[in-house]
Amino acid sequence: MMAKKILLLAAACVVAFAANAAEYVTEIPVLKGEKWWGLDYLGRLEQPLQGGPSGRVVNSSSENYKSVMVSNAGRYIYSENPINVIFDNEKFTITSNDEKIEVQKGGKTLREAYVVCALKNFTLGQSPDPDMFALPMYETQHEFGYALDEETIVGYAEKLLAEGFPAGIMVVADGWQKVSGPYEFDPELYPDPKRMVDRLHTLGFKVMLTVTPFVPMWGKVYAEAKRNNQIHSDVVGFSRAVLDIGDATQFERLKTGVDKIKAEYGFDGFCFDGGRADSENFINNMMSLRDDMTFVLYKDAPDMPYAPYMGNRTGGISEIITAGLMGYPYIQASSYHMDAQGPRKMADYLLLQCGMPVVSIDFAPWNITDPKLYQGVKDALNFRASIGDYMRKLVLDSRRTGEPLARHMEYQFPNSSFFDCTDQFMLGPKYLFAPCVDGADKRMVRFPKGTWIGRGGEKIKGPVVKQVDCSGGGLICFELAK
Repeated sequence: MMAKKILLLAAACVVAFAANAAEYVTEIPVLKGEKWWGLDYLGRLEQPLQGGPSGRVVNSSSENYKSVMVSNAGRYIYSENPINVIFDNEKFTITSNDEKIEVQKGGKTLREAYVVCALKNFTLGQSPDPDMFALPMYETQHEFGYALDEETIVGYAEKLLAEGFPAGIMVVADGWQKVSGPYEFDPELYPDPKRMVDRLHTLGFKVMLTVTPFVPMWGKVYAEAKRNNQIHSDVVGFSRAVLDIGDATQFERLKTGVDKIKAEYGFDGFCFDGGRADSENFINNMMSLRDDMTFVLYKDAPDMPYAPYMGNRTGGISEIITAGLMGYPYIQASSYHMDAQGPRKMADYLLLQCGMPVVSIDFAPWNITDPKLYQGVKDALNFRASIGDYMRKLVLDSRRTGEPLARHMEYQFPNSSFFDCTDQFMLGPKYLFAPCVDGADKRMVRFPKGTWIGRGGEKIKGPVVKQVDCSGGGLICFELAK
């Protein structure tokens, strides 16, 4: 009798274990003409999602971000957890270890599907300060590296204005702190940080300070953290360690340092770099630093849909607009040393930036040595600054709706055969950007219905496809007439 009870108990345990380990499988037939976007914004999947003879397997279990798919038939899929997907061009087979995935109806278009998904699932009502989208952001890391000090930063701002560029946001790069303590200014490089900030404010700039959880692999701070198991990781090649901000002691050191800097020196905000980690406490503590400020940028932000911050995203236009469809409305592209690739590529990069939600200028524009290209970039950046109020309104609207700022053409103009258009995009509902990013002298632009006004005043009646000249490096941007 006892043996029988043991066998029954063992069988029950096996059944319970199997139930806990069960996979939930959902098959979603694709409707006629339906296209889907999402799952990945890093360019590893063709968008809209493509199948093949054996299907395409998408495994997002190694990623931090949640699972978002939206279709131009007004349907969407959302899960708080990673999912596996196989697509055979006729149906999606979705497997989840956590829940039964259900397809939801949000309307009839891609935009309607996204907005309903955002309103039901994303955290709305938050965004960085609208000025971060209205003003160009001048990064200093790539241009100056660690050869950066107080006078160099002020001199850079003064030269930008003298050369005819608009004032914007000056981002003071990492390297400002003393070796012995990562949250105190080096007095030789920055003898008077408040004076520096005040001078930049007088010139019309806002000022952000880059803060990282890094510490050199020597000295008292490192030794104590190592002894107390408060090092997240050692970066041997760079002779530095990442402090474990998930630890209460190290987080308190970081927060105290940030609060002190904010109170004493008048910085408008902070750029937090090096914030990616596999520790939930690390991520949550880093993200909590934004709670009492809106002028904040996360350069290596955790992948959380509809995050109220921006992070660097690599890749081209397709990746940017796909990220927008996955709940990243505030996107920022990065150059990664464009200065080593010649004047035309540098100019193309800055012209692309003019259509981004955040205009990130990673190098001094006068590194573009071709006079015509240089003037084109200058004109483009001043144009972008001139639509600052438009950008501010876009951001405020996005806080309510969750809509992306850089938009897929299919998103803004449904049922107009733009589902495969990945080399041009809309900045909000009004401006069509068609950058030349490959050094070509000409490119084709697909115009939706309406009257479109070019930068030179020319009017184009859509729908139509026209070839435009971009040999001079000018901004290819058209405004939809009222």
